[in-house]
Amino acid sequence: MVQGAAAVVSSSVGHGFDAHLRGPSFLIEPPSRVEFSNSSGAWLDCAASGSPAPNIDWSTADGLPAGDVPGVRRVLRNGTLVLLPFQAAAFRQDVHSAAYRCVASNSVGRVLSRDVQVRAIVTQAYNVEVEVIEGVSRGCTAILKCVVPSHVKDLVRVVSWLQEPTFHIYPSLQGDGKFHLLPTGELLVHGLEFSDQFLSYRCRTMHRLTRQVVVSASANIRIADHRGVVPPTILEHSGIIYASQDESTSLVCVAKACPTPEYR
Repeated sequence: MVQGAAAVVSSSVGHGFDAHLRGPSFLIEPPSRVEFSNSSGAWLDCAASGSPAPNIDWSTADGLPAGDVPGVRRVLRNGTLVLLPFQAAAFRQDVHSAAYRCVASNSVGRVLSRDVQVRAIVTQAYNVEVEVIEGVSRGCTAILKCVVPSHVKDLVRVVSWLQEPTFHIYPSLQGDGKFHLLPTGELLVHGLEFSDQFLSYRCRTMHRLTRQVVVSASANIRIADHRGVVPPTILEHSGIIYASQDESTSLVCVAKACPTPEYR
């Protein structure tokens, strides 16, 4: 067997080999991992060339045929494996959390694709809320966290914050002055003043499979009337940076302190 993304399983080459015959080779090989929501379904494309034209079939990781299952799974004439949308109660471990392989075959031979690990995510409703981690004294930095439920945490990311009514704050490498949105989703509000407690904030999140946007309820920062004194603490900094010749890059350094820290 030939090792690689695709494995040659068999070949029927003899002394009377026709030069026009050619074993299958993949034109489109499915990816090694596919995640999808139950509301959308998924398509696994596979195509191969050869002479004669190869047939495309699918098998499970243990070699069993993965054919049509009414209302659940279909193999199209072009070789695409379709996992149909399904209700939560119709989840099947052997179909929706399984490994598949594309099989291309003709009279010359047969090739198998890499394993394709399929994972279906059953969509669940969720809410997010704003938690003020720190920031009770004037001159300090408030840290606002968007709390995402654990059952969707690896599927949801914070895309922006809204200072009501219309001021949107997005991730940036430029420092942003008073506001800074970290890649992990926390919002920093530097140099707090007493007037900042009258402003309301919401976080906006997006589900990476369904693209659904969920917005939190509004929250305020409570600020004490006195000024605090807190030494700088680094919250985020660049590790190893890779850059191409003649291209610019950014080195990130984000800190919190009272009063607002200066950078050198």
